[in-house]
Amino acid sequence: MFSVPTLADYVTLTPRMVTPVYPADASLIVSLLDIHAPSPDTAGEDDLEILEAGTGHGSLTLHLAQQIHPINASRNTRQPLDQDSLRATHPSHKAVIHSVDLSAQYSEHAKKIVHGFRQGLYSEDVSFHVANVSDWLDQQVRDRKLEECDNKSFLRHILLDMPGSYRHIEKAVTALRPDGSIMLFNPSITQITAAADLIKTKKLPLFLERVLELGSHMTGGKEWDVRAVKPRALIHAEQEEKLARKQTDREQDDTSTPDISANSVSTDGEQNRATMNEAQGFEMICRPKVYARVVGGGFLGVWRKKMLGRKF
Repeated sequence: MFSVPTLADYVTLTPRMVTPVYPADASLIVSLLDIHAPSPDTAGEDDLEILEAGTGHGSLTLHLAQQIHPINASRNTRQPLDQDSLRATHPSHKAVIHSVDLSAQYSEHAKKIVHGFRQGLYSEDVSFHVANVSDWLDQQVRDRKLEECDNKSFLRHILLDMPGSYRHIEKAVTALRPDGSIMLFNPSITQITAAADLIKTKKLPLFLERVLELGSHMTGGKEWDVRAVKPRALIHAEQEEKLARKQTDREQDDTSTPDISANSVSTDGEQNRATMNEAQGFEMICRPKVYARVVGGGFLGVWRKKMLGRKF
């Protein structure tokens, strides 16, 4: 007895060149995006464009395409998107997944995986690109003639699933629409904390919604507490330095002529400041909210772009 394979069976059993995003994790990621269809009576600004950076096997690509397919199917479109196509050249498509990978080999393999599922059911919902994701974003800005615009955003959601993904956040956030989400899916929690540190240091307009550990026997993921804090020792040191500076200022005001002791105090202050400069910064606190041993799995960081006028 034969039956048509489900999407979960298909992405798990098809030949692979890289490890796929398994169905349970892919389904959770898609659900966290909270994708909704654009208004059928609008064009351009309300179109749904999602960037997936790190095509890999094409498993997550298929799950994303499954989510947006009804949006395009309702418009009776039968115009597939090729690798070099732009969303703007296909006005009949209300939604599209831009899947970008640095490897032409992986991209071509993923394209075959997508085309092979149920006779290419979701082929026209995905546009494959071979490029560095930051370079691709720059090219999109040029092709869409957004260089001179204050608002260069055109993506509803961004997923970064590749090594060093945090290095592309600063570029990606400019292309992300307000209230859009950006997700990082990485094998190590330190990659998520590196992203959180960069976002805080660069003061990017993103706020962290959640960090989840994904893996077997973790329905819905295990939530982690990831935040930047100043160690108490550093706070005390800063307070002591301020008091020392005030004391030095008072002593200099009380003395009519400079002497060696005054110069000595000044030197000590400079040494203290040098020590503080080396110690300045934030340490990352990363721990599961449920106090249990953490075993295996990948880590998902979810940020949302702040909307103008809203405070978080």
